[in-house]
Amino acid sequence: MVQQGQSQYTITEKDLPAKIFDDELIKELYIEDLNNVLDTEDFSDKIEAWYNKYNSKFYIYYMQKWNEYKNSDISDKRCRDVNYWVKYIIDKINIIVKNEPTATKFVNNIKERASLILNEKIVYGCPLDISGTMLLREIKKNLDNFCENRDSFEKKLENYNHIECEKYKNYIKMTKNSFITYFSSGVIKDRNYLNINSKCNFDKGCAIFPQIQCDLDRNQIIREEQSSESERCVSSIKYREPLSLGSESETTDNSFPLKKFLSVSTPVAGALAASLVLYKLSPIGSWLHRDGSSFHQSETQDFLASADLLNTSPLSATYPISYQST
Repeated sequence: MVQQGQSQYTITEKDLPAKIFDDELIKELYIEDLNNVLDTEDFSDKIEAWYNKYNSKFYIYYMQKWNEYKNSDISDKRCRDVNYWVKYIIDKINIIVKNEPTATKFVNNIKERASLILNEKIVYGCPLDISGTMLLREIKKNLDNFCENRDSFEKKLENYNHIECEKYKNYIKMTKNSFITYFSSGVIKDRNYLNINSKCNFDKGCAIFPQIQCDLDRNQIIREEQSSESERCVSSIKYREPLSLGSESETTDNSFPLKKFLSVSTPVAGALAASLVLYKLSPIGSWLHRDGSSFHQSETQDFLASADLLNTSPLSATYPISYQST
């Protein structure tokens, strides 16, 4: 249960610019429609109608976002965001369109259209990039989103605000705990692929996550020495996690509540396991049903260690933290 007086430290969607952008893109490009289709269903008869809606909106939406972000510090991030979701759509179509010639036709159409629009010669150096396995792309997206949200908090805290500091501290803890399963299962190996820039990479392991304390008396952030690359990546200290509406629970070092998984990803056990880890605030999971369910972290890690996981990748896990919806 969130104690009285602690609710002001609850992380909301408004605190997370990366989530705001992802949620809007999912809605505007009709990705919700695809994710309402179970992986076991056949979308072959409906894919043309969906594609026509998507195709009519993609260029307009992309250019709108380009004009909005072209002079900002996160223009490259928005390019990566759009690339991620284009590849996500391709992967999803290959799963739910059971007629292979039909799937191939529309996947090729999407690639061709995207390559004409996502072209470094046309728009601020944003080429089409759909390389990498599904799992690595998801890890990279999670890291990228964390860095954007982290930088947003850092900017707001240039002038100290205790509430924002406490929110930031909780966000770091929750994100770190979510990434621990990736570290412990050994899937973060391709550090070159996962190196986004000098301030957003896994070169020093869990040192990517700042260690801070919020000093209300001195009205400042106290930054502690970060962990080194050789230091074991362990869970954060005990913290109280914001809950979904209508549920009550407490999170400690050894456990964190996770949503029930709905079948929106590949029907493979390994994919299910990884989805559970980061499902709570994924752009997809955030608008799916919000039933409560708890899984022990060690059980999840054991599941993640299976060979099946390392050869598959979920489609439903793209946001590595927890929040209270507004």
